[in-house]
Amino acid sequence: MSKKWTRWISLFLLALFCSITFAKANLAELNGASNASTFDVQHANRILDKLSIQLSIVDVNPQNLERASSILSRLQKDAQECVNQSQSDIAKLDDQIEETKPGAQTNTPFIQYVQSKKMELYAQKSECKLFVLRSGEALTAFQTTVKNLSAKRLLTVKPDFWSNLITGITEIKQIPKNFNAQLFLEYGGWKTIHTPLALGLLGIFLLAGLVVGIQLNFSLDNYLSQLKIIETFSEKINLAILSTCKRYVTPIIILAILTADITVLSDPSHLESYLLTIVSGTFVYAVLSALIYFFFLPFHGLPPVSGLSESVAHPLLTRLRFLLALCLFGFIFYILFHDQPFPDSFMSLVHTTFITLLIINLISILWLINRIPKILNHHPSVRIIISSLLTVALITLVAAEWFGYQQLVSYMLQGITLTLLFGFIAWLLHKISIGTLRGVVQNSSAFPEIIRHQLGVKRYERIPELLWLHIVLYIVIWGGFSLVLLRVWKLSEAHFQALMETLANGFKITGMYLIPARIFSAFVFFVVSFLLIRWVRNTLEHPNKEVRDVGAQQALAAIVAYTSICVVILISLLMAGVDFAGLAIIAGALSVGIGFGLQNIVNNFLSGIILLLERPIKPGDRVSINGVEGFVKRIHIRYTQIRTLKYSDLIVPNSEIISKQITNLMFQDISGRVHTSVGVAYDSDTDLVQELLLSVVNDHPEVIKDDPSRQFSVFFTAFGDNSLKFDVYCVIRNINLKFIVRSELNIAINKIFKQHGISIAFPQRDLHIKEWPGMPK
Repeated sequence: MSKKWTRWISLFLLALFCSITFAKANLAELNGASNASTFDVQHANRILDKLSIQLSIVDVNPQNLERASSILSRLQKDAQECVNQSQSDIAKLDDQIEETKPGAQTNTPFIQYVQSKKMELYAQKSECKLFVLRSGEALTAFQTTVKNLSAKRLLTVKPDFWSNLITGITEIKQIPKNFNAQLFLEYGGWKTIHTPLALGLLGIFLLAGLVVGIQLNFSLDNYLSQLKIIETFSEKINLAILSTCKRYVTPIIILAILTADITVLSDPSHLESYLLTIVSGTFVYAVLSALIYFFFLPFHGLPPVSGLSESVAHPLLTRLRFLLALCLFGFIFYILFHDQPFPDSFMSLVHTTFITLLIINLISILWLINRIPKILNHHPSVRIIISSLLTVALITLVAAEWFGYQQLVSYMLQGITLTLLFGFIAWLLHKISIGTLRGVVQNSSAFPEIIRHQLGVKRYERIPELLWLHIVLYIVIWGGFSLVLLRVWKLSEAHFQALMETLANGFKITGMYLIPARIFSAFVFFVVSFLLIRWVRNTLEHPNKEVRDVGAQQALAAIVAYTSICVVILISLLMAGVDFAGLAIIAGALSVGIGFGLQNIVNNFLSGIILLLERPIKPGDRVSINGVEGFVKRIHIRYTQIRTLKYSDLIVPNSEIISKQITNLMFQDISGRVHTSVGVAYDSDTDLVQELLLSVVNDHPEVIKDDPSRQFSVFFTAFGDNSLKFDVYCVIRNINLKFIVRSELNIAINKIFKQHGISIAFPQRDLHIKEWPGMPK
């Protein structure tokens, strides 16, 4: 089958699914709009009374109490919003009364109408506030009852395993008789796909998904067969991903289509049917199997992605597959038969058998993981102690299960398993985030290099924004893990909602109101904005096209960056809920400190702004300050960085550049004067020397010759002790080449003097030896 047909089938499948989904979504939106209404106090009171009566008459269990607490929590929140809205409306009416003139009559129809509306709002506020108090008392009572019932339920002792085994053997014949087929059909969800339209759509979707899956499998197989040498880690990751997709792409596509199709076609009131739940669970099983295959199976003779040796990875893969299969079997059995009136002894036997097999598998996985050297590598004794304690705890749970403490064992095992699972996921996400951020700084591959280029940093250069981003990810990952743990260990719905409202709405500490959600969102905005500012500044400083004035471009980038930083800081403070009225007092106090202790810092800061605006020096200019010559590398807001001719960095405060004298050799243009001198012997022809020097200067390409104001010249300046001194002056196009030009001029002068027999003078000394009588010769 060609890729063209596969593409058309995929597009048809997507369009058909989206049309059905949008139709269902629009219908749900219309139904939701028709049921929307404001808070009704009388209706809420009736619900509260009804819940209280039902929970006092009907058999009370934690599930019913949790459901009632959830309903009351929502009603209490609506009632509190009613109180706040009523108070706001009363304040608006008071403002309208105040707007009337002082001399106006107080019994006008307008005043009477406003007063009557105020009385209605006061009555509504009182009723809503009363409901808030009543619901609060009821919630407290419900939560206390839930705690007591949960504790009692956890410590409930059922018959032990052997008693259930003996009883189950005698009652096994009653299982087919007790099977309720009507209940099975009612909650099975089979009616969802029994219509011809539903079956036709399901068949089309499955056929299209099967075709797409087979085509993808075939393409991946051809691609993998052409791979020869795997060298880098990224190539190894790509190989593992493609091999995993080749193995699991078809079942995952089919299960995803089944789940989506049944969800869309199902009645919203029957979304918890057996069929949909089992298909969704099987889809999750397929995805988890693919992840296990990806991490722990070697490919093409290479070690697995997890980095484990094959002696550990292969047994771990087998145990994890068995664990997934066991969980899927237990999940399907529970979904299909937990509502059936089967004997308690039979259900207890199944439960005990499942728990025993599960714990045995967990213990084997635990001690297999204990063989991994990377886990607590430097503390093997600690690793043995932790593994032994967990093993003892799991064996204790098996013993408790066999002795009849099924509720307690289920609670503890579920909590421990989910804690370890979500802890592993959080640890994995943490490692991935650290590795990704570290790779941006250190890796030499293409993608990190592109990011570093966009941000304007070099390899191994520290990026503060990435450190802040790591803090954000740390809070998100481990904060989310903490919230998940609260749900795993069955924190009551009311307490969890109270915690979430505290995080969202804030709390007071010593009169100061803190809102964690706003503070965190402000910090995220701050970090992301600083990354964007760094990217914008680098883009402005290094545009794709050539610019004539690089200094102007860098000055613009600096001004935009510092202005954006100030705006981002102000917006972040506003998002965090900082009161600027209080900041005004702090600013007044800081003004005194600025006048004294921070005077130099503020002076340098303002001087930096002046340098960026007036631009007496620019990046790239050749300057001389305090006898040190160099190039302006960068103008910061507090100091200027100058790279000297010795290739060292000179840090000059901006205030010194503004207040003191500085020589800019490239202020208007980059041309500059070059001077060199030469001495010739006294017997030399001065006219010839001058002519030769002028010809040397005229022949050099860097010397400016077409500007009358910058004409080069040669002067006979002095009669020296040993030579006739000539000075050569010329203006070159680029002052940065002055040392090169001077050297080339000297070489050319020496060469042309030798050609014309002119001697370059050097110090000479004549010795006259006198003779006197009697001196030996």
